[in-house]
Amino acid sequence: MQVTQEKRPGSQVNLTITIDADRVKKTYEKTVRDLTRNVQLQGFRRGKAPRHMVIQYLGPLRVKAAALEDLVNDSVENAIKDADIEAIGQMEIDGGMDSLLTKFDPKTEFSFSGSVDVQPEVKLGKYTDLDITATRTLFKSEQVDETIDRYRQQRATLVPIEDRALEMGDVAIVDFEGRKADDDEAIEGATATDFQLDMDESKFIPGFVSGLVGMKPEESREVDATFPEDYANEDVAGKEAKFSVTLHEIKSKELPELDDEFAAEISEFETLDALKAHLTDSFTREADSQSFTAGDEALVDAIVESVEVELPETLVNREIQFLIRQSLSQLSQQGLDPSQFVNDKMMEEMKERTRPDAISRLRRTLTLSAIVREEKIEVGDTELQVKVEDFLNNYRGQEKVSVERVQEYFKEELLTEKVFGWLKEQNSIGWVDEDGNAVEAPAELTESDVVEAEFAEDKTEEPASEVTVDVSATDESDAK
Repeated sequence: MQVTQEKRPGSQVNLTITIDADRVKKTYEKTVRDLTRNVQLQGFRRGKAPRHMVIQYLGPLRVKAAALEDLVNDSVENAIKDADIEAIGQMEIDGGMDSLLTKFDPKTEFSFSGSVDVQPEVKLGKYTDLDITATRTLFKSEQVDETIDRYRQQRATLVPIEDRALEMGDVAIVDFEGRKADDDEAIEGATATDFQLDMDESKFIPGFVSGLVGMKPEESREVDATFPEDYANEDVAGKEAKFSVTLHEIKSKELPELDDEFAAEISEFETLDALKAHLTDSFTREADSQSFTAGDEALVDAIVESVEVELPETLVNREIQFLIRQSLSQLSQQGLDPSQFVNDKMMEEMKERTRPDAISRLRRTLTLSAIVREEKIEVGDTELQVKVEDFLNNYRGQEKVSVERVQEYFKEELLTEKVFGWLKEQNSIGWVDEDGNAVEAPAELTESDVVEAEFAEDKTEEPASEVTVDVSATDESDAK
């Protein structure tokens, strides 16, 4: 077998494979023997029918196609292995298998060609001695007041109101049915009975809540509203709608007193001042964590800007599928069934919208991987083992975990930390506030700084968002 290869744009390699006549013939004969053993013709025991009768029964073209498939698959596998090619996905045959079949002769030499995506080569630009500017997230005192107010709202007592109309801040019990404004078609999922609604514009689609102000119990009204552009159901995203609403009850919120007793009820702190101090510290650390994330992103963006890399389409498509699965999984976690509103057309639109993010993620990942290799950044066996053992000793999940997957996960995490730590030492990051004014760098965080506040019953705080850059490959697996 002879193989020649040629690099092509888009991180592809074209292979031309020539197979000598003897091997072609042997492959064909083996295919005929294998087919004969599994065919039972009338008057013959299974596998005992004459060769020519089996070929006539199956059809000469079908037999040739089976032999050709085995020949091509085996030849491509060996060619890629012998040439030490880091192939991604399957080889795409020039002209397709049907075109090969028309010229395939089991008695003569056979040649074909095709292209396969390969791991892209990354040409690094400058990644040291850079001056980077990053925006620091600063703690805002109103965050504390908003958090405490949210807990007061959650523990409010609802008091029925009968002597006035509905106002913002009330709680309304309503029936509603939504229809598209342009064709009056009913909107799937936009119907409810005895629905408890907080009279807060942020609690529903724009225009709905404000349109109810002034209603009285048992009054019905048509309300105009507009679905957000990024609404999950793309069939109505950005479109106007009309809602038929009937108000049944109005309730007013009586908030608990803001005192030490309230603080002790919702937290582990005995006084309101202690709770506020704790929240101030927590939000400050969260702001610093977000700042460091922004600094990491700014640093990587500056490095990636000068990188040259051709992304193979197979790799891009894999990343697109991964990001879409993540999005759909988030919808499922919110209690939504993606299959109810994601059709083929919407899926294609999601792929197009996701493509830029997929390309950006791949460029970042491949760039960091190249730096890791270039600078020989490694994770020590001991530090990895400490991480793994600590996780396994504290794991309380019901599912059995794979030690190998846990090791892969923490090796990737440690490698990410190391490459970012190295890059920060080699470059300078200047910090500004959201208005562009110079500010001090955020305080360095320790692992103990990420401990969440312990609140009683219904905790509603969300952890700070965190961006982790994969520096090995686009791997979808996570340690459970």
